Amino acid sequence: MKTLEEIKAMDRKQRNALQEELYALIETNDIERVKAFLQEYPLQESFYEANIKDGKYKLFLFQVEYVLAKAAMAYEKYKDPAMIEFLQEWGLRIDYHHNGYGRNALTSYIEKGGEDEVVIKYLLDKGLTCEKRGDDGYGWTCMHWWARRNDYKSIEIAVTKAGANVDVLD
Repeated sequence: MKTLEEIKAMDRKQRNALQEELYALIETNDIERVKAFLQEYPLQESFYEANIKDGKYKLFLFQVEYVLAKAAMAYEKYKDPAMIEFLQEWGLRIDYHHNGYGRNALTSYIEKGGEDEVVIKYLLDKGLTCEKRGDDGYGWTCMHWWARRNDYKSIEIAVTKAGANVDVLD
């Protein structure tokens, strides 16, 4: 298992390569391979602490909301929630929100083009919404950020399939 010192010694390039490796494994829906990969990384230090320095920024080795969004994409592709359920059992909190932008597994899934109504209902039933505000100083939701970036497709999916409230004030 990687130590905290080994994680802290990584740079952005190494981190990104590991993220892509994990995402590729999740996309295969092969729980045993994902489990073998994750055994090398301590949960708290790898997913819930920003331990990698990159200039003035500190980065998480793996971002919970993106990993769960990838598992949601596997659910959509294979019509099977086994991967996302395994990751929750392993210790990833489905209710985790990235504080900076209010991002969660649902909003990350939508942002990546996910629009399967069964998967969205699964995430909504877990208590996720598109209306969580970030604590980045703006107090915006993901929908505010999507509007700012002209990401109308994500807004449309959030409103029509996830029941997002467009009247959320900023």
